[in-house]
Amino acid sequence: KQWYQRRVRALLDALFQTVDRAAKEQQKVPGEVVMFENYHHISRRLAWMELATLSDHLRTCNKAYKDNLEAYISEKLGNPIEKISTFFAGVKSCLTPAMRPEEVGFNMNYSKSNLTKLLEEYQFKVVKKSIDNSIAKIDKHLSKEECLFSEVRGRYLTTFFAHITEYSHLMELCYPGSKLQFRCKVEELRTIYGMEEEDDE
Repeated sequence: KQWYQRRVRALLDALFQTVDRAAKEQQKVPGEVVMFENYHHISRRLAWMELATLSDHLRTCNKAYKDNLEAYISEKLGNPIEKISTFFAGVKSCLTPAMRPEEVGFNMNYSKSNLTKLLEEYQFKVVKKSIDNSIAKIDKHLSKEECLFSEVRGRYLTTFFAHITEYSHLMELCYPGSKLQFRCKVEELRTIYGMEEEDDE
């Protein structure tokens, strides 16, 4: 039995190396997709085998799946509100013990007027079109065999909604009384993309 388990571990190590190499050589789809699809497939097989001696390999698979999925979403799908994200990255860098949140707007780069212009630029139709384009990319990049489209789509949308919520909070914190709001409402987008049931589960 020990010989068998050592053999399986050696095969898995070789398989991991093969997946990593294939991801680097792949040109038709992003390498991150090759990684998270293959590690998802391997992790399912390892979980089915239920061998305690392979728990380290299973953890490796799960981590590789998660890390590459997050990298794919953040780096390959595009940000529907990229300029606003850049703006608030700067806002967060200003939030130091030496500066109160309501003072951020006095910085010309992060003024209320600049933020207002950005919010106007990202009207609902513009944001939705960008989201739809990203979802189309997911459908194009993923293989049908692993059946991961719904999960990746859901992760992408959840990540985007979290950004909107975070930036909305920062608007209230740093621009009190300004009544600044996104033109795209998270609740409306959740309804359009059928995310209500997923959130309630």
